Amino acid sequence: MAQIIRPIVKKQAEAEAERILAKFITIRQLFQEIGHQKKAADGLHAEAIEYLKIVARSFNYALEQELVSGPVLSSSTALHDYLFHNLSSSKKELFRVLFLDTKNRLIEDKLMGIGTVNRIQVHVREIIREALELKATAVILVHNHPCGDLSPSSSDIALTRKIVDLCQSFDVDVLDHLIVAKSGIASMRSLGLLDGREMSRLPKSLTFKRSFLTNFLGSFFKTFGKA
Repeated sequence: MAQIIRPIVKKQAEAEAERILAKFITIRQLFQEIGHQKKAADGLHAEAIEYLKIVARSFNYALEQELVSGPVLSSSTALHDYLFHNLSSSKKELFRVLFLDTKNRLIEDKLMGIGTVNRIQVHVREIIREALELKATAVILVHNHPCGDLSPSSSDIALTRKIVDLCQSFDVDVLDHLIVAKSGIASMRSLGLLDGREMSRLPKSLTFKRSFLTNFLGSFFKTFGKA
């Protein structure tokens, strides 16, 4: 009997996997958006969705813990994984600031602006106010490009210059401005845009480590199929 039931359960699990991926398009998008689902969408198994919510939150927590375990460097794999997981599939442009202490350890990651697909308003003085309240000595600026283009726009460059100039007046260092897109992450410092040098070329895009998510999803549906 068990030999007859197992193939049936496996087919049900595979069908559920196809329905979930059809809903969220990619594994990355699934993990980024699953936490916002208040109820299972039509045709999806409620238990599978709830389980994935727990794992998505756990995965994000693990990325956060890795990030806060030591100094935050704009080129670190831990930071790029964390930002890519949180921002690369966002349909809105989000502007975040990482506030750091004297040892470049993370004090707080704060959302400072929400825009549309290609426009966002950021109040520079609010960034300074937060930095002073948190006693931060350095910041890393971050925003995403939902359009997928990693190239900094003229408004990106102008805003960065404005923030850098004002931060210098309050002895707060701007370590970098990172742009996140589906194709990777670009550093405006690497492009020479924080110290006045001309932009020469975009750095090589960083690819998110999808092997963990892929392996997890496979094992999840095997487990789900046995439930």
